[in-house]
Amino acid sequence: RCDHPNVDDASLDGIACREEDARDAHHDVPVELDLIGESAAGSPFAGVVGAGQAVRIQTGAAMPEGADTVVMVEHTEPVADGIAVSRSVAPGANVSFAGSDIGRGDTVLRRGIVLTSRDTAILSAVGVARVAVAARPRVAVLSTGDELVDVDEPLGPGKIRNTNSYSN
Repeated sequence: RCDHPNVDDASLDGIACREEDARDAHHDVPVELDLIGESAAGSPFAGVVGAGQAVRIQTGAAMPEGADTVVMVEHTEPVADGIAVSRSVAPGANVSFAGSDIGRGDTVLRRGIVLTSRDTAILSAVGVARVAVAARPRVAVLSTGDELVDVDEPLGPGKIRNTNSYSN
């Protein structure tokens, strides 16, 4: 029914920026970016990240328009005019792209499986609240016959132990 995640989002806490702006960052020569806002889970940044700009971002928060990468918070440091980045990252680093876990139209479960808690979590991730299921049949073996005795009873003439009740 839908992509999961449904939007590009941050896979960790840090800053969302344009990779080209942080490309030359190094711990000896950090790159300073203007901090223009924040994107929190459930409260995305409404603006556009431009050249030389960054947005604080939380794990799971939507990527702001214009940003293509996330720099880990451990590789940043606040400075007077914004944020200093001390390590470069590749384009798309630390971003979970829409549909990267499950794409719209993907088969997530097949008919006939025994549902586990993992399966119900997958169903909830793609917006499925109810599925048709069939209960596993309950089977009982009833052993009958005058020749049967329980396992802890002595065998008499013509008698056998009731092994079927214990083997199924």
